[in-house]
Amino acid sequence: MDAFEILVIILSITLAILLVLSIVLVVFVIKLVKQLRQLTAKAEEVVDDVEAVSGFFRKSAAPVAITSMISNIVSKVTDYASKKDKDRD
Repeated sequence: MDAFEILVIILSITLAILLVLSIVLVVFVIKLVKQLRQLTAKAEEVVDDVEAVSGFFRKSAAPVAITSMISNIVSKVTDYASKKDKDRD
């Protein structure tokens, strides 16, 4: 065996190792991409749910505000009326 044959063997072994490592790395990258796709799909579902809930609250905010305002007015009127009745006694 001369130096040329030894160099060819070393280079072929190095190439085989790099090839195996690159295949393993590609498999891990593919798994990572699949997990990222699942994660983004779930995140999109959460965003859609949050948008639906915020839309519901946006629609129901006006009636709740009006009800709260009317309740506040009624309580003030009843307080005023009860104070007025107590002052008469």
